[in-house]
Amino acid sequence: MAILALAATIVIINAPPRQSAARAAAGDFADALRASVDHAIVAGGVHRLEVTEENWRIAELEDREWTAFRQGEEARGLSLSVDMEEVPKSNLSALTGERGERRERDAPVIVAVDPFGDAPPFEIRFRDGRESWSVRRGENGDIRVARE
Repeated sequence: MAILALAATIVIINAPPRQSAARAAAGDFADALRASVDHAIVAGGVHRLEVTEENWRIAELEDREWTAFRQGEEARGLSLSVDMEEVPKSNLSALTGERGERRERDAPVIVAVDPFGDAPPFEIRFRDGRESWSVRRGENGDIRVARE
């Protein structure tokens, strides 16, 4: 019994730590964003990213209505924030006819998911009690996940 207990202790001590909620959410989001860009290129669809402090959603324009394409899983203790350059004319408004109206306080931040690179670069930070991870979409459309 002592040998089994010692072996179990060694395995537990050397086991990799559980992935943080921030890292998992950032990875899931990056995968969904890449899938959205690919889908928009292949199917010619119009997509947008909607981000609140608690979650994200990628929506697709179908019959003049935004429907969910992908969205984040609810996770307790996870917070999101968006950094984005201001752009005078959004490609999203050009594609959909929507105006860039002033955002209400609790309304989601909306970013065009433009497969051709006309969307502004942005960064979304995922934070939990342990870690902070970010997903950046650069000017050339590349998507990177990094620990902060």
